[in-house]
Amino acid sequence: IHNVLVRQLPMPADRVTVALARGGIAPDRRPQTLSVDEWLVLCTALGPLAPDRRGRRVTETVGDEASDAAAAGATATGDATGDATGDATEDPR
Repeated sequence: IHNVLVRQLPMPADRVTVALARGGIAPDRRPQTLSVDEWLVLCTALGPLAPDRRGRRVTETVGDEASDAAAAGATATGDATGDATGDATEDPR
């Protein structure tokens, strides 16, 4: 179970090791052999999980910095919100 949890959960291996020890669960057990009560104990011992970021693109996980950089790049190329220098321009309509 230790290897599966480390691969599937967004947390360090030592945290999984400690949680298994607190729950009295041997790290070499197969996940399917745990009872519902053991899963509940393990869930409590693991504590809250970080957001799942598997499959996310880098720009989605970086946050505002990536959004700001993307917006700056769009205005620097002369899109509808800016001219070629990146300065905002007024719509002539």
